[in-house]
Amino acid sequence: MKVYRITLAMVVIASLITPVLIVSPVHAQPVITMKTNFLGVEIEGADRIFVPLEIRNQGNEVQEVRLRVEAPNGLSTKLQDRSYGLTSVAVDPGEKLELSLEMSPSEELAAGSYTVTIRASSPQGLDLGRLSINVNYVKARQGSSAVDLRTTYPVLKAPSGTVFVYSIDMANKSPDELSFDLSATGPGGWRVAFKPAFEDKQISTLRLKGGESKGLDVQLIPPEQVPPGTYNFTMRAAAGGVRSTIDLQAEVTGIFKVSLKTSDERLNVGVTAGQEQIVTLIVENGGTAILENVRLSSDKPSEWSLKFEPEQLDRLEPKGTRQVEVKIKPPGNAIAGDYGVGLTASTSESSETMRLRATVSTPTTFGLVGVAVVAIAILAMVLAFIRLGRR
Repeated sequence: MKVYRITLAMVVIASLITPVLIVSPVHAQPVITMKTNFLGVEIEGADRIFVPLEIRNQGNEVQEVRLRVEAPNGLSTKLQDRSYGLTSVAVDPGEKLELSLEMSPSEELAAGSYTVTIRASSPQGLDLGRLSINVNYVKARQGSSAVDLRTTYPVLKAPSGTVFVYSIDMANKSPDELSFDLSATGPGGWRVAFKPAFEDKQISTLRLKGGESKGLDVQLIPPEQVPPGTYNFTMRAAAGGVRSTIDLQAEVTGIFKVSLKTSDERLNVGVTAGQEQIVTLIVENGGTAILENVRLSSDKPSEWSLKFEPEQLDRLEPKGTRQVEVKIKPPGNAIAGDYGVGLTASTSESSETMRLRATVSTPTTFGLVGVAVVAIAILAMVLAFIRLGRR
């Protein structure tokens, strides 16, 4: 009994003095990153600004990211893609999403420096990271409300290669005549032109009498091969201490254009009945958007065999080309002559069809047999006439 008590006591003492290993959960490295090149911005008066930002998924699975913006009272914020407000996004593995943070102050916001924080989290509430932007807000300078810029359509959507034209109504609300300098800021490579409404001349200043209003066309000219996406611009009109701005947005959609031709650019091909003929096609992306799932199909005569290798192109970059072999085989009993064969390359956005003239000839052996049959028939007729002549 004493031995048992001593042993139990020793076990208790050993458990008290033995160090306990606490295993902390190992967290994987963050797979979501947020980035912006504009970590400090300034807002003046009632100006509304857009800060571009990027969310990238460095993991191997699709990641749902929930977004929340923390901002001071009086500063309205909205995360958006094009014109859609966002609170949650799904990012494919290895891909990135380009968003913008819209910030618009109210009259209640006091001048000063503030911090706006964007927080990202998983659907389970796991913190995925944050991004902070310093905002310096200053009140509008005296007289800045004396000019007004308005447009009915601040957001325009068009294919790449299109000139975006915005109709702006500009009003001088002051009693004085003012000469306004016109300018615009936006992504690099774009050109901006200002023209009076219904006129073709370009201007850089506009003079308005007190209380006068005029129409103005603002042209945003994209660079060649501009990639699809959303591009934000700010137009400014300033005359001394009088200033006003207006935000414009150009949404560039890619041009989807698939084209199809033969490698030698000929539209006729010779084929032999019962034999396979290979024709090489060139599939080209003549647009500015990536073509995906380009399918090859045909319209052929009955009983003909026609196969594409490959039958589908998963992806074709702008201005890219791919070779496709088409194997054409008419049936063995095909009659010699010309036949029409339709070849089509298509995606969900674009398609093109070309027509080939396939000239069928019969095999040489069949021709020799035919000649022999004709010769035998002629010989038989000659022999028949000789016999009849002797009688």
